[in-house]
Amino acid sequence: MALLRFPRLFPDERLPEFYDLLLVDSDEGSHKNMRLTLTDVVCIYEGKKLSAVYRATIRVTSDSPEAAEHLPREVVCKVVYGRPARDKLHFESSMYEKLQDLQGRLIPRCFGLYEGEMDDGRAACLLLEYCGEELTRKLRYTSWDFRRQVLDSLFEIHRRGVVHNDVREWNIVINKEGRPIIVDFDIAQSKNHDCPVKSPIEFDIPEPDEFHFGCNELHWAGQLADVWLPTMFLFLGRRVPIKYTDSPELLAKVAPPGTSPEEALERAHVYYQMYRTALEKRKCCEPYKYLDGNMVDK
Repeated sequence: MALLRFPRLFPDERLPEFYDLLLVDSDEGSHKNMRLTLTDVVCIYEGKKLSAVYRATIRVTSDSPEAAEHLPREVVCKVVYGRPARDKLHFESSMYEKLQDLQGRLIPRCFGLYEGEMDDGRAACLLLEYCGEELTRKLRYTSWDFRRQVLDSLFEIHRRGVVHNDVREWNIVINKEGRPIIVDFDIAQSKNHDCPVKSPIEFDIPEPDEFHFGCNELHWAGQLADVWLPTMFLFLGRRVPIKYTDSPELLAKVAPPGTSPEEALERAHVYYQMYRTALEKRKCCEPYKYLDGNMVDK
């Protein structure tokens, strides 16, 4: 039977050095008679209601050398207490199982869910591959290749009937090759999601209407990554269709009533240049704003 040995974080000579957690929801398979011992355990996130995420080094003892070779040296352990939290971790484990063919490529590899007694009672521990550090900058200012990889990863997750439900920078980690890995499926949705988006998201087109686009999460991800161009432009306090930014002369035609032709054209040249500068900065993955401080894509 597979066993996970989790070290006591606050040593006590009167108690065993390790907690022994047993693998659950598995037919054993390659995990049979495998003992996993965690060392160098460090808390990297402390949640509410007795939950925490740890990074650790793993040592494997097994009757099957082949099985041991497939395990990474570094892992992440999500530990929770209490029946509701354990049930939630069981659910997250099932999401990794559903996305098994994406493990190790677009999401972390999952090495099972373990349960047993720990400091604060009955605990569950989800054992995952350590893939890297979380994204610390805004997704919209990462490289275009990186953003494409993130959107394509989410598209593949949706193709398998799963909605992540928490697409944020802190749920994207960067692996050693510099590629994004999507993590944290504890509030994912997997029922009745036949994603209307049937092909990878197209970049650098006017932002599609959310209703007609069809999928709220992928639309939100497109906005988060700033992959689309604006559909409207703020000119002298008026929102005008983006087509009027093709030239200063065209933009001057939609100046507010009462603006003289000379002033309209003069201001149009200023706003036109602002917009072109903003687009150039966007192309270079740099922060960009209008002269009045508003983001170009708002």
